[in-house]
Amino acid sequence: MLIITVETHAANVNFLLDGPLAGAAVSELARSWLARAFDAPQRRVSLDLRGVTSVDGAGKAFLARAYRHGNTLVGGATTKAIVDEIHATSESDSRSATLRVDGMLRTPVDGVLRSRVESLVRNGVRRVLLDLSEVSDIDAAGVGELIHIFKAAATDGGVLQIAHMSPRVHRVLDVAGVLGLLGSDLDSCGPAKIKI
Repeated sequence: MLIITVETHAANVNFLLDGPLAGAAVSELARSWLARAFDAPQRRVSLDLRGVTSVDGAGKAFLARAYRHGNTLVGGATTKAIVDEIHATSESDSRSATLRVDGMLRTPVDGVLRSRVESLVRNGVRRVLLDLSEVSDIDAAGVGELIHIFKAAATDGGVLQIAHMSPRVHRVLDVAGVLGLLGSDLDSCGPAKIKI
């Protein structure tokens, strides 16, 4: 049985794991991890694996996804090789794309952006950056759509991040508390550009 201890601090959240990271325990950890990511997106998340005794395929896939989302993995004696492999694989996985979004993200949201991101992730793109520099306005429905897209990409093993926001979009995402979760890092993204 996997024991999950969550330590919440002002700047970070630490998941201390003890036991096998396998089977149903992986789903439980994923639910807890996702809830913490949305409760306090500005906090850094660390997964402490020093107490983990074994990791199955689902556990390894979860750890890779968490690492791609910017979480820190702390390996122990039995998990060091897995952590090293995840670091190496993530650094060599350069499949990324940038979507440039023009106009407004307001009610009613038509789902075009969501379908584009889902299509990219299904076709092997691991990291999708949304360039929102040309988005003139966003409301709660637009923020909700971005969160929905973030969750859908994470479920399929991808990472969604926001970059180049207009001041209005930056302010709304900051007030909504999702700015830290969605992040910003356009410089390290690949060259693919799709205008929608």
